[in-house]
Amino acid sequence: MQRMSATNDSSALSSSPAAAPAGAISRRRAAWLLGLGSGVAAGLMGFPLVRFFLYPLTAQAATKRRRLAYLAASPEPLQQVWWRLRRPWSGPAGATAAASAPASAVWTDLGPAAPLRALTAPKKLVIALETSDGWQTRVSHQAVYITHNPRGGLRVLSAVCPHLGCAVAWEAAKDDFHCPCHNSVFSADGAYESGPAPRGMDALPIRIVAGRLQVRYQYYRNLLPRKVRLS
Repeated sequence: MQRMSATNDSSALSSSPAAAPAGAISRRRAAWLLGLGSGVAAGLMGFPLVRFFLYPLTAQAATKRRRLAYLAASPEPLQQVWWRLRRPWSGPAGATAAASAPASAVWTDLGPAAPLRALTAPKKLVIALETSDGWQTRVSHQAVYITHNPRGGLRVLSAVCPHLGCAVAWEAAKDDFHCPCHNSVFSADGAYESGPAPRGMDALPIRIVAGRLQVRYQYYRNLLPRKVRLS
């Protein structure tokens, strides 16, 4: 009887669930916290990668919205609107001028040509040139002056001095352009008058489309007696 009672007691002890050690619980909790922290860190690191891969799509959508907004407000006829839709974005002066194209290949709208023909003094405008290199987009702002050539036609001048590249300013009191860096002086049509500049101010290519003046901004080499366009 005593042997049977000992056997029953031992089997009862073996069948009862053993309590988990405190160390095992701590290890499970630490593993759970480590997994949670790893998941949060992976999410934070993955978000910039998702934005990186989606950027081309969002950039194209933003460019399309800018085009449609400008075309909706444009007074140009339907044929001209279709012409703009088929070409790189060219917005009004002071707005983004280009998308995914070099600045020298884009025509920027400067406004209706008729009131500009009536100008009695050079008019300064600042245009924004947007160029794309892969997925990176750069925007540079350049000043131009709308004036007249000696025959009375419209002319658009770059504000970059052909001497060392300083910004040329129109001085209405003296009726001429003046470079503040080295005192080069140019007439109202951009012709050279005095100073160390090797030539007159650079006239930019222009055209009139649907009654609106457009300019194609270009860069030229300094310190040369004739215009040489930078490639």
